[in-house]
Amino acid sequence: MRKGFTLVELLITMVLVAVLATVALTQYTTTLERGRAAQAITILRDISDTWNAQYILNNNAYPAISEFNYDTFRTNYFSNPTLTLTGTTATVSVTRSGNNGYTLTATNTEGELTEITCSGGATGDCSKIGMTLKNNKYVLE
Repeated sequence: MRKGFTLVELLITMVLVAVLATVALTQYTTTLERGRAAQAITILRDISDTWNAQYILNNNAYPAISEFNYDTFRTNYFSNPTLTLTGTTATVSVTRSGNNGYTLTATNTEGELTEITCSGGATGDCSKIGMTLKNNKYVLE
């Protein structure tokens, strides 16, 4: 009687290991991206909270962008925050670095964070990080 495994048994085992590794790697990269997006969303909320507090302290008017220091709000995986001010609406955006860069935007109206949206990137990027498609745009719920 021979000891050991046949070539077919070894090949089947290798195929099963490869399939499991592929599934695990896909899940791992998705989890990493969700973590990076969560960090960016936290930064958007922090900037929004700071800016909205200034809105209230400034007699219901957002301060000029030049007066706002956001140097402490940085992340390795997203661009530096971009602030835009239009009347009583202030937006803060960060864009994911890399080939399929999506943009996360926090919209503040009259001193209150109204929504965080996701746009751009490859198909499905926004849904992978936990955004929900609502009224033709991805929003954080």
